[in-house]
Amino acid sequence: MDINNISYNTVLSHVFPGVILEMQMFLAASLFSPVDINAKAMAFVQANFSMLVSFGVLFFVVATILGFILDGIHHFIFHKFERTTFDIYKYLTTLERMEIAGSVLDDDLWYPYEAYANIWIAMMPGFILFPYWMHIHHFHYLFIIISMCVYLAVFIIMFIEAVRTIQWYKEVEREIIKAF
Repeated sequence: MDINNISYNTVLSHVFPGVILEMQMFLAASLFSPVDINAKAMAFVQANFSMLVSFGVLFFVVATILGFILDGIHHFIFHKFERTTFDIYKYLTTLERMEIAGSVLDDDLWYPYEAYANIWIAMMPGFILFPYWMHIHHFHYLFIIISMCVYLAVFIIMFIEAVRTIQWYKEVEREIIKAF
């Protein structure tokens, strides 16, 4: 992938889930570290404000790497539901048809599927981290339960949408094969 040509779809399907996972990693580090990482980070930023841009770039790079790792994990988990990219292209005869079919399938269906599945996987550590963090900071138990129910609902929606989108993708792929 050309770093100068990162599309919205790539950011949505790879970088955003990486950001979610990276934030959870910071949360885990702050929860289990004997040193107050949040206070040290704020002191560092205040002392070296010019380093904030460098930190932002580093955050983006790490999030991108984590996003691609999540993508590999999601392909391993969802392998039986996914497409085989070359199956459709062997039936197409012209370059124009391939470009149209590829654009419709990839942009409209494949990248949303990738986003749903990657976000679903990125949310997994939160089931352990968030209730623990809320408990340490003395949130009311009712608030913890309601928050985790909302978190669980979003988690389930991401999984359902990933499965529905890949099924829709396969249906559209079959229709395109029939049309050509």
